Amino acid sequence: MNQLYGDIDPYSQIGGWVTTALNTNLHTYEVSPAFVILERYIYQKLFNLVGFEHGEGLFCPGGTASNILALHLARFNKFPDVRKKGNFGLPPLRMYTSDMSHYSIKKGALYLGLGTDNIVTVTSDDRGRMIPSELERCIKADLEKGFVPLYVVATSGTTVLGSFDDLTAISQVCKTYNLWLHSDACWGGGTLLSKKHKHLMEGSHLCNSIAWNFHKFSGTPVQMSAFLINDPSQRLMDEANSTRAEYLFQPDKYYDASYDVG
Repeated sequence: MNQLYGDIDPYSQIGGWVTTALNTNLHTYEVSPAFVILERYIYQKLFNLVGFEHGEGLFCPGGTASNILALHLARFNKFPDVRKKGNFGLPPLRMYTSDMSHYSIKKGALYLGLGTDNIVTVTSDDRGRMIPSELERCIKADLEKGFVPLYVVATSGTTVLGSFDDLTAISQVCKTYNLWLHSDACWGGGTLLSKKHKHLMEGSHLCNSIAWNFHKFSGTPVQMSAFLINDPSQRLMDEANSTRAEYLFQPDKYYDASYDVG
């Protein structure tokens, strides 16, 4: 329990053995039809839990990868030209998170070339929760300085105190200033499986994206990290990431090519 891992469910353990034994990829339906169908089914279950009417998903190698992908999508969503032109034509962007947030938030700014100096840490209260009024104050201050606010990370289950930011209140601030809201629920997303504790994730349906590590205390093998996007268009993930490798993804398959999830 020292590093935030719970017990493992025996069904998940067996599933892990089967997955390793089959040793397949998921880029096309032809390669692993059963896994593609299962994955789409699981995503729909997860969307229902978090409250996304139209979602997309991706399983990532850890919560850090999920959090960085969220920042990547937020940047592309606001500045689609970044895909071709990179950061060179962007205005100075700002990202906001609490002073209790995970270190991967800074890693995202580092890896994507946005700069760790542009991560604004928002004061938290005595229970470790981001103060929404402080968030708005920071956004207003940056607007006056000429920065472009881009992205807010709310933490749903902080690493040390296990605190849950108020997603509903923070989403109102994000809506006012047109910011992407990501919930880092890597640690605390498992409360959605609990009748007693799921209220801690109230407002999850208002987020643009959520990261949820099932290997924390949801009983699955390590590196079961779900990244979920609230995307009515259901095109954002593809437009931001796909390079349409022709040797894999031909449009004239004998089945619906949308099942080629790679």
